[in-house]
Amino acid sequence: GSVAPINFSKQLPAGNYHIRVFPESTDDATAYRMQLASTPIVLSDPSDPGSTAANARDLGTLGATLQIDDIVGSFDAGDIYRFTVTAPTAVTATISQQIEDVFIELYGDLDGDGNLEFQDRLASGSDGQCCGSVADITVIQQLPPGQYHIRIAPESSDDSTAYRLSLSTTPLTVSAPNDPGSTSSTARQLGVLSVPQTINDIVGSFDAADVYAFSLSAATTVSATISGQTEDVELYLYGNLDGNGTFDFDERLGSAGDDQCCGNVRDFSLTKHLPAGDYYFLIQPEGSDDASVYQLALSTSPITISNPLDAGDTIATARDLGTLATPISLDDIVGSADATDVYAFTLSGHATIAATINNQFEDVFMQLYGDLNGDGQFDFNDRLASVDDGLCCGGIQEFSLTKALGPGNYHLLIQRESFDDSTPYRLSLTATPFAVGNAMDPGQDIATALNVGSLASPFAVTDYVGSFDTADIYAVTLAAPARLRAGIANQTGDLLLELFSDV
Repeated sequence: GSVAPINFSKQLPAGNYHIRVFPESTDDATAYRMQLASTPIVLSDPSDPGSTAANARDLGTLGATLQIDDIVGSFDAGDIYRFTVTAPTAVTATISQQIEDVFIELYGDLDGDGNLEFQDRLASGSDGQCCGSVADITVIQQLPPGQYHIRIAPESSDDSTAYRLSLSTTPLTVSAPNDPGSTSSTARQLGVLSVPQTINDIVGSFDAADVYAFSLSAATTVSATISGQTEDVELYLYGNLDGNGTFDFDERLGSAGDDQCCGNVRDFSLTKHLPAGDYYFLIQPEGSDDASVYQLALSTSPITISNPLDAGDTIATARDLGTLATPISLDDIVGSADATDVYAFTLSGHATIAATINNQFEDVFMQLYGDLNGDGQFDFNDRLASVDDGLCCGGIQEFSLTKALGPGNYHLLIQRESFDDSTPYRLSLTATPFAVGNAMDPGQDIATALNVGSLASPFAVTDYVGSFDTADIYAVTLAAPARLRAGIANQTGDLLLELFSDV
């Protein structure tokens, strides 16, 4: 039955309110005295800041500091302030002096529809307190030039409080005042990469991507490192392989991020071995709410190749290695716009060739062709062998191809395994002659068959079949009924043995 005075205090925006006094239970009945008093809350501006992007209070271009006192809650469900930054700037917004819970959000109207939507939100903050406790709230965001909105709202429907919004700005240092551009046509031109370069810039919000174009005049290892960022960004390397001016998925040669979660960041790098050509680095925020300065550091290292001229990618443009009279070892690069290297060689006699690929950093495969139908194309039926390293998931190892061949003209193709593979390699090539028992080819039809006679005594021959020599035919005459026995041995590939009678 004990009672005590009852008091409450509430900070309220302008509006009509009602106070209700009622018994705590049905058997309570009492006289009471109520005293009401109000204390004015000093605001920076008597007009409400507005609650939409359209009627937001315009703060103009933010200077070094700005302080605003206002109130939010009850009839005033949110206060929105619009401001502009004309150069890359770190904006700090602090909420203080509130007595109930509020939160703060930073928006850029990225799609230009006049609404502050979830995907337009760049940052948000609250005091992280519970149970009626409050603390100052601070949000710091690095921003490229553009127009932005800060929204302050009560955390729940019964929160209503005055607050102080303090805004301050810090200029961010970038290497050039003009934006690097976000397409191949607007990319910042770095020219031919020959010396280390360091670039400071910002990406995020209205600046959704930064693109840097560069060229390589020779085979080069390019390393790019991102550092100095405060939020997550991603780095991509592209070659405009089809020349359409867009960054297609199958033109992406490499990508990298810091692989951190939960707001953590760290330096990260991308290294790629590239042939001569034109390339692009694209830097973009990882999420729509990421906006950050970054430093891009570029360095190069030349790749030694045996011949500055490209090996070609067709029969007509193949690099001619001659007759393989002596072992050959050559260094070259394949990948990006140079998807294939073709080497032509000639065998004047029968030989076993051995071709080995090593020193590669990414996946390549090797194919051996003879232009069997003479059409100047690498047709499927012309392919005599193919091989790769048999590894997955970025693993690489040396691999070889060995093939017994007859006289003729042949081609080795070295190709990247995937569109994003680009690597130097070493090709080692030898030809070891082997003897055949008959200098004359047995022929491929009845008219040109090798006549071995009546087999009065056993017949044995060492010969070769394959590639341009698709069949060997031997003619046998039996003067009387006999059991004919024929056997093949010492072959290194699959053969068929058939018996015919020209009835």
